[in-house]
Amino acid sequence: MDTRGVQNAGSLEKPTQRKSLVRRRVPANLVAFMGGKREIKSSLGASDPKLAEVRFKENNAELDRVWHEHLHGRQYVEVSQRQLSALAGEFYRELLATHGDNPGHALYWQQIVERGKSLIANRFPYQSRKWFMRGAFARDARAFLEGRRFHLAEKSFDFFIEEFVRAQHLAAEADLGQGTGLGPLLTQPHDPAP
Repeated sequence: MDTRGVQNAGSLEKPTQRKSLVRRRVPANLVAFMGGKREIKSSLGASDPKLAEVRFKENNAELDRVWHEHLHGRQYVEVSQRQLSALAGEFYRELLATHGDNPGHALYWQQIVERGKSLIANRFPYQSRKWFMRGAFARDARAFLEGRRFHLAEKSFDFFIEEFVRAQHLAAEADLGQGTGLGPLLTQPHDPAP
């Protein structure tokens, strides 16, 4: 991979350390919010160019999120693990209520579970699980939360995504597939005749 993409995007490489650094100019309207800093510098903690590029993108996404939240004045809340599990339980019950009377074919729900598990298992090796889960499942989780006018802080949202995906898989595996009479297809793979 060409490291110039990371360098051109704002990082510097010190020849003595061989670690990539990220530099980002703070917009004029956010200098006071950032404690008077006009530029932010931090180490990416990686000498591998591919890993440095991934971390650079994560770092920029985090800064953009913090600045966006400050400028748009949303109140993001930090909630406990128990509250997040309860929220995921609401999603589970809502999914059952929506599809309980007419769940459809078991193979459809099996595909949902398999696709989710396959995405998680085959993620890009340099990408952290947190950022992967956000990219793959955050849109659906955020839509559920916004329907309840909930805006979770970063750590709470990351945990909620995990719980959200788990609730979706549990609903598909345990209840929805069995409503068709084809429930065993979800738990036992089809074994062709010998």
